[in-house]
Amino acid sequence: MILNFRESLDRAEVLMKHKEQLHDIWGVGGGRKPVRFLCKEMITILKEFLASGDEKEASRCLRELEVPHFNHEFVYQAGVMAVEGMHERSVRLLATLLLHLTQSGELTQTAIEKGFDRFYANLSDLSIDVPPAYALAEWWTKASRDSGFLPKHIADRLPRK
Repeated sequence: MILNFRESLDRAEVLMKHKEQLHDIWGVGGGRKPVRFLCKEMITILKEFLASGDEKEASRCLRELEVPHFNHEFVYQAGVMAVEGMHERSVRLLATLLLHLTQSGELTQTAIEKGFDRFYANLSDLSIDVPPAYALAEWWTKASRDSGFLPKHIADRLPRK
């Protein structure tokens, strides 16, 4: 459908009148941030959380990024951090955080699924730097499943070496 100049202006005017409603739904500016920046910010949030244990602060920081469509990256990075950390405390804290974010609505089941699918898909690469990555991924998956936010059908996708 090709619009003429006047129709285009009329459509733009209608959209601008509803701009505030769109901001309430989609947020302002989050989708305009570079992916690398968002990834680094999510890693920083996770590291700060591991140092402080403050779920509310981590939730606030994630929300301020204004990219709920990209929260699967947060789930993915949590898995990588759990494996790379190789520490029971980290695994437990990260599982608790993801449970909190799921219960509060910050993380959807779609984000959980996409994040774990990416984590599983990248395990072979991760095992180059962390040789026991598959065993640690099993530990992370079990902790996530036991905490209650990871459904069985996603946990069952964990690849075996």
